[in-house]
Amino acid sequence: MSAKSRVTTADENYLEAVLMIQNRAGAVRSVDLAEQLGVTKASVSVKVHALISADLLCKDAQNYLHLTDPVFRLPSGFMTGTVS
Repeated sequence: MSAKSRVTTADENYLEAVLMIQNRAGAVRSVDLAEQLGVTKASVSVKVHALISADLLCKDAQNYLHLTDPVFRLPSGFMTGTVS
C-alpha cells in the first residue's frame, strides 16, 4: 500500500494517535500507541509494520515512531475525519 492507496479508518486512527502522542510527549513508542488506542502491543506491532511498509510511518534507531512525508500529502482533511 502506498500513501495514494486507500487508507483505512484503522490506519487513520493509528496515524492520528502517533501525531497526538508526538505533540504531547515529543516521542512515540509502540507501547504508547497501544495505551492511547486501548489495544494490545501485538496489534500495534502488526499495524505499525503495515504502516511502515506503506511508507506512512518509520522507526528511528531508538525505535521511536515518526510520521513520514507521504502522510502529509494525503488529502486535505485526512487527519480530521472530513475526507469523503
